[in-house]
Amino acid sequence: MASVEDGMKWAAMQADWQAVNQEARTARVRVTQAFMKSAAAQGAGPTTGQLDLAEKLEQAADEKRLAMDEFLKRVFD
Repeated sequence: MASVEDGMKWAAMQADWQAVNQEARTARVRVTQAFMKSAAAQGAGPTTGQLDLAEKLEQAADEKRLAMDEFLKRVFD
């Protein structure tokens, strides 16, 4: 059975995931905008750094989501 401490831990994990996920979405939007400007001949495409950052943040968000899933399985099994 889940305890109050489990609920607090999950809430902290969820808040952490939400922050990283939002950063990842923002980075991906910037990459998309750079591609769109490039396609319209209004600028260069995204930099390698922009692409790497978006990928890194998306991976971190995925790992945090998986950790939350495992935590919930452990608590409720």
